[in-house]
Amino acid sequence: MTRPPLPPFDRESAALKVRMAEDGWNTRNADKVALAYTEDCHWRNRAEFVTGRADIVALLQRKWTRELDYRLIKELWAFEGNRIAVRFAYEYHDDSGQWYRAYGNENWEFAADGLMQRRLASINEAPIAAADRKFHWDASGPRPQNHPGLSELGFYLARIGAGTGLGKGSMYNFFPGGKEEMAQVVLAHIDAWFRTQVFEPLRTAANSANSADVAEGVAQMLDAVERYFQSGRSVCLVGVFALGHERDLFAATIREYFTEWIDALAFALTRGKHTPADARDLAEDAVGAIQGALVLARAADDAAQFTRALARVRQRLG
Repeated sequence: MTRPPLPPFDRESAALKVRMAEDGWNTRNADKVALAYTEDCHWRNRAEFVTGRADIVALLQRKWTRELDYRLIKELWAFEGNRIAVRFAYEYHDDSGQWYRAYGNENWEFAADGLMQRRLASINEAPIAAADRKFHWDASGPRPQNHPGLSELGFYLARIGAGTGLGKGSMYNFFPGGKEEMAQVVLAHIDAWFRTQVFEPLRTAANSANSADVAEGVAQMLDAVERYFQSGRSVCLVGVFALGHERDLFAATIREYFTEWIDALAFALTRGKHTPADARDLAEDAVGAIQGALVLARAADDAAQFTRALARVRQRLG
């Protein structure tokens, strides 16, 4: 039996493997989850060491007996060959009704048949108020595609460390290159998301002979941007890097991110009713307005300012 995708992994297959694992764990079906692992799979889960599917099933059954209304989000960090590094967070409450959020890192190693043969997980958690929960979907099914992931929710390194007391050294175990390597992985994740959710849909719409398709493509871009930045409650990490000392390290990546966004939007607008010069101006103004509104909304602690600014961008591009 094989369990695609199989190693060696590229970014697409690694991300698919991560999403499949997330969906499986969100079923809270220990027997089903255990089928993703080899018969003799080795686990380190927190301070517990287990070997083999029977022990994995027993551990997961104990876990989900005490972790109620469990919801999990996983995110790809890095990959190479038959290995994948993942970060994750999940929320649950105990039988007293107290809610918790757990944060963790995992190292995965796969056999040639696509089954995981080694899983090393470090996990810390902290109590949270019910009002502070971030994961909201029907727990009887997987996380919907339009529900934000960890980056979109703003679960960055400093916030995770502050929330759990997890030392930076523990997180650096996954990244021998330190902060620079972490930042490269985060930027690569952002680039992959915007490429599939923003840039490519804009280009696809622009290549349509139907002007209505172009307008729909621009509207979908703005919808995706609103979801990604959580209606102004999250920051643009690329923008943060552009303003900080990180810019010198990642100048080309940062420049490419904004250039590609503006170019894709301008190209779409030229296929509508705008001249190339006007389309370029509108695209630059739109991206600038989105970035500025994010800064303003965060500074004023008023996400509605971002929502209003995005509405004005919609009107101008419409």
